[in-house]
Amino acid sequence: SHARLFPPAHREAHPPDQKHRRTNPIPDAMVLKRAMNAKNGWKCKRLWNGDLSLHSENASEADLGLCRILAFWAGPDPEQIDRLFRMSDLFRSKWDESHYADGTTYGRKTIYRAITAQGETFFRWPTGKRQETATAIG
Repeated sequence: SHARLFPPAHREAHPPDQKHRRTNPIPDAMVLKRAMNAKNGWKCKRLWNGDLSLHSENASEADLGLCRILAFWAGPDPEQIDRLFRMSDLFRSKWDESHYADGTTYGRKTIYRAITAQGETFFRWPTGKRQETATAIG
C-alpha cells in the first residue's frame, strides 16, 4: 500500500545519523549476495534488474522497494545504499536531481524514507553498541 511504501512526513524529519551506522560495514558484493540469496531474494533480483512490475510499473515505488531491501541488508548506511542503488538498473538521472524545497535530491530522500520505514527493528547487522556488548559478554 502507499502508506507502507511512503511513511508519513513527520517520521522523516530527522534522517538517520551516524550513530546508527555499522562499525564494521560489509562489502557491497556481500550485501548484494545475501539480499539476492535470501528467501525473498527474487524480489531483489527483479528490482535490481529494473523490473517495475512488482510496483505497478511505478519507478518511484520500485526505487523505494529496492532501497528498503538494501537498507535491511546493509543496515542504516545511506552511503552504501546509495552506492549499491547506483549499480542497479533502476538508477536514472532523477536520482541526483533536487526535488525538494530544501535542495534534497530525490535519491537521498528515497534512501531516508527506506531507512526510516524500517524503524528500529530492522538492523540486520549488529551496530557498534550491540557488538561491543556481545564482545564484552562473550
